[in-house]
Amino acid sequence: MQEKASVVGMDKFCKNSFDAFFQKIPFLWLKKLLDRNNIDLNEKSVLIAGCGIGRDIYHLQDFYKFDRLYASDISIDSLKSTISSFPLAKGVIVDNQRLGLETDSVDYVFVGTSLHHLKEPLRGLYELLRVAKKGLIVMEPNDTWLTRLFEKLGLAQEYEIEHKNYVYRFRKREVAKISNALFFKYDLCRFFATHRAPTTKIEFCALKIIHRLSNLFFPSFGNHIVFIIKKEKLLPRCLQAK
Repeated sequence: MQEKASVVGMDKFCKNSFDAFFQKIPFLWLKKLLDRNNIDLNEKSVLIAGCGIGRDIYHLQDFYKFDRLYASDISIDSLKSTISSFPLAKGVIVDNQRLGLETDSVDYVFVGTSLHHLKEPLRGLYELLRVAKKGLIVMEPNDTWLTRLFEKLGLAQEYEIEHKNYVYRFRKREVAKISNALFFKYDLCRFFATHRAPTTKIEFCALKIIHRLSNLFFPSFGNHIVFIIKKEKLLPRCLQAK
């Protein structure tokens, strides 16, 4: 089992308690999605692809205790940082577009806000799905008219200058087409989650109210999408043997 990061280690992943609250929101939606699909990551082998410094592991461990935990990243410095916080995780230096790992080598693969950094995001998605025996869990930016409007207004990035990449956003129809083409089952949810870390109590309360109202009434317009592609065959009725 992986070890829980220390209280001191929390400072490595969150700027303050307000930031920790909002960082947790996507993972609460993820847990809800997996629960309604009867997917339990406890005692499973899981690869955290594009692990960065280990922030995804930090939040996932609040819900799950994995049997075998693997972390991969193209940056050796990021991978070293993750292993230093979670020493029981096995690290692998790989490119998500060309993993070089065996097919069906882990139960589940999780990739969080990493595919949109790739020049070929769909190649990365198919590679990660190949490695997963039971399913691929993805958390990425959501493509809606609202996010495209924010891009034009300069409130959302079309290109990330720091990483020098186009921000590839996924949409519901795209997930459906990918899954249907493979005859795999899928499910997804969309929601709002801020990247902004509040610094005052007033700012925190205001953002909290905005998020709750937005996710209550307009979740499909949110800036995040979480989806699971399950490697369970689902033949459409027209192709089933009669």
